[in-house]
Amino acid sequence: VEAEAKGESYKGKVAVATVVLNRVDSPKFPNNITDVINQVVGNSYAFSPVQNGEINKPASDESKRAVDEALMRKDHLNNSMYFYNPDIATDDWIRTRNVVKKIGNHVFAK
Repeated sequence: VEAEAKGESYKGKVAVATVVLNRVDSPKFPNNITDVINQVVGNSYAFSPVQNGEINKPASDESKRAVDEALMRKDHLNNSMYFYNPDIATDDWIRTRNVVKKIGNHVFAK
């Protein structure tokens, strides 16, 4: 969450964590958090911070609280499975996903 949503609002951090949990719940993705985060799609990781090593940096207290809140599962973001920043996303496929919500710089989609 820290690596993916650094600079985003608390709500944005909760939403990123929620997408990871939604993936764990989906039969289309691995069934645990570690495997979802480390999933390889094609020639790269599903989450760029795994690819570039940012995931290894310490998480802020706010990011940790956001994960704790997401674990309470109050809002599933309409079962969003994806998020991206439309200003920097280079994958055209992600833009074909049904947008559920925009929070900060991220679009959340199914």
